[in-house]
Amino acid sequence: MRVASVVLALALAACAHTSGVQSLGQNSYTVTASASPGAGGVPKAKAMAYADASAQCAKSGQRVADVSEQLSPPTWTEGMALATLQFRCGS
Repeated sequence: MRVASVVLALALAACAHTSGVQSLGQNSYTVTASASPGAGGVPKAKAMAYADASAQCAKSGQRVADVSEQLSPPTWTEGMALATLQFRCGS
């Protein structure tokens, strides 16, 4: 039973990831996160993208500002939900 729980947790963790924050230049960034429906879908992907964005801005003592987000639910051909943020860091 314990082994099955560990395997399930690892499988779910593998079904959600981010691209990492990418610089677009001049204090402008983008990050994309994806999550399978079983790992939380759009809400999980959005939360992961905002967590990465917040961590990026926190490096300079700032907060996420001027956010543009694009959310895509999973489809039959693309099984992962996606959340893409374009943002700047500000006070």
